[in-house]
Amino acid sequence: MKRIVSIIIVCCGIASALVREVAAQSTYLDNFVAVVYNGSNGTVDWTTTPWTETDSQGGGATGGSIFVVTAGGCPQGTCLNVGAVNTADQIFRQADLSTATSATLTYTYCHDSAPGSVVAEISYDGGTSWTTIATYASQSTCPSTQSFTLTQFTANTQVRFRVAATGGAILYVDQVQFAFAAGSTATPTLTPTRTLTRTPTRTPTTTPSFTPSNSPTTTPTNTPKGPTATPTATPTITQTPTITQTPTITQTGTVTNTPTRTPTGPTATSTSSPTITQTPNPFPLPLDKKMSMVRCTTCHDAHHAVGDGMLLRSASINALCADCHTLADTTTPAVHLSPSAGVLWPGPQYGTLFPAISDSSKRGFCTNCHQVHGWPDGANPSQDYPTLLVNREENLCFACHDGNPVAKNLLVQFTKSYRHPTTDYSGLHNWNEGGNSTSYGTANRHAECDDCHDSHRAGADATVPVAPAASNTLRGVGRVSVTNGAAGSIPTYTFRGPTDSAPIAEYELCFKCHSSWTTQPAGQSDAALQFNSNNPSYHPVEAPGKNTNINPNAFVNGWVGTSSMYCGDCHAGDDGSVRGPHGSQYRYLLKQPSTASSSRRTMASTELCFNCHAFNTYANNNSTATQKSYSRFNSPGSDEGHTVHVTDHQAPCYACHGSHASTTKPHLIVTGRSPGINSYTETATGGTCSPTCHGTESYRINYAR
Repeated sequence: MKRIVSIIIVCCGIASALVREVAAQSTYLDNFVAVVYNGSNGTVDWTTTPWTETDSQGGGATGGSIFVVTAGGCPQGTCLNVGAVNTADQIFRQADLSTATSATLTYTYCHDSAPGSVVAEISYDGGTSWTTIATYASQSTCPSTQSFTLTQFTANTQVRFRVAATGGAILYVDQVQFAFAAGSTATPTLTPTRTLTRTPTRTPTTTPSFTPSNSPTTTPTNTPKGPTATPTATPTITQTPTITQTPTITQTGTVTNTPTRTPTGPTATSTSSPTITQTPNPFPLPLDKKMSMVRCTTCHDAHHAVGDGMLLRSASINALCADCHTLADTTTPAVHLSPSAGVLWPGPQYGTLFPAISDSSKRGFCTNCHQVHGWPDGANPSQDYPTLLVNREENLCFACHDGNPVAKNLLVQFTKSYRHPTTDYSGLHNWNEGGNSTSYGTANRHAECDDCHDSHRAGADATVPVAPAASNTLRGVGRVSVTNGAAGSIPTYTFRGPTDSAPIAEYELCFKCHSSWTTQPAGQSDAALQFNSNNPSYHPVEAPGKNTNINPNAFVNGWVGTSSMYCGDCHAGDDGSVRGPHGSQYRYLLKQPSTASSSRRTMASTELCFNCHAFNTYANNNSTATQKSYSRFNSPGSDEGHTVHVTDHQAPCYACHGSHASTTKPHLIVTGRSPGINSYTETATGGTCSPTCHGTESYRINYAR
């Protein structure tokens, strides 16, 4: 019997250890993997109690000063943006911890270098009273981890992030988790049953004294005398122990164990069939299981590598990166990631010492611009370039876009007198500024390449886009859309992140800086207010214009009265080599000269207005009568129309017309300039104006409006 009992003790010990080994834990977790406030990535559903914000900028999860950022250096690509804009701004979320016996709050965070502070707080009574966890008022290591052990366990436990001091700082928060151990919720029972039956039968041919071995309890009948003596031993041993433990198991995968053991002996049988089912881990990648952070084995596999010498778990560098960096377009792919036309790093220049990549098979690899373990800053080798880049800001782009290897030379555009201030400032752009309007305002005014171009999603245009649809070179960039109100009113703004599926209009990118969505420099016009399609007249940027019946011959270069246009049709490079508003020798970053003055002068056919409007129709009084008649305000209807005013009286277009729009008058007419118009009234057949240069005059139009 001794041997059998030993087997049962050992087996039961294993079963008991298995149950005790797994700790009981449940989690509420929000990894902000989507631009929503009800994210739930833990083992307990958290969707019914979403984040609740008080945001002076409005916008919910997609905009304002508190919102979910959809790109940048958050621990998992997206995170919560808490901007220090208004001390009334806050956001909180509630969790039911009433069954907990212990609980810990953890989250990762990053605080930038701008002034301002954000406080993290915990409440056990639904927000009536708060306990401070931490105050974030200075630049932090990014990312950092905060952990807080709860002392109470209530059904209305809340975590809150509140602006304590303003100044424009941003606290980025990610992976907010309540991990807690609860009371008994399940009672798995392991019941191994073993039945050992042994029936040895021996018939000796001699007359021994026979005692069967391995028979602790026997009742033999022995007849040892004579040659036919038959000893018989028939022991039956049955043991059915029941073991009951109460574990809560949180592990990855499903494990089912059904061992069957048959001890030695004539007919001994032992069977044990415990079944354990565990909760699947929410992270599909080989990440650190506690904080879901990248670790070495996220990218490397020491035992099953693909044989490239780097022990990578994937044969494709870009596919490996895209496992985490899901916003990059590796499918189409984006032009920078193309194996035929993508980036092949040309070598050290503009401050970096990162060597050239000459292997053409690596064209389009992410590692042309990023080094996953970092690359030393050429100006300060003790530190790496930010965001794992091999150079800083525009200098990274100029390595290719300086005329070689890319033929179009963007670098030279930024040396011109009038330009977007890409090379004028450094360190102001934040890869994660997203929908925070203060990031684009006067105090932080900047224009880096990333503000208009997403190098991970930008593509080529298969066909020439039609306004207002943006070029694929602008694909993937955050922008500001508008909902227009009455004429002359400021529209309602909506920030749209790079994952927003709505079609991109080019002007929406411009509105990030050139509208009242942000704080504009003194004297700069509010483009969103001016291009409001409810205004009486405007250049057709957001929608076709109001004056669509103009004779097509009054236009040049393919324009007609129903055309729509881009901001870039006027604001662009002066040499025509590069599309877009990078740099120009002309003021206001115009592609052709235009003087914003009503002072008398002789206009030239090369001025900006005549890139669309026919010079002979509007500004040349020596043109034919037919050419003049293409304008309603010319002879024969008016003896002194456009051509007479511009040629003979030397009144430039600017004297009577606005450049962008008019919020009160038709035909972009503007009043109050000198020389210019004091008042204007339109009739069905013409109109009346009172200018500064002569008395009130009426006119008749040449054809119907």
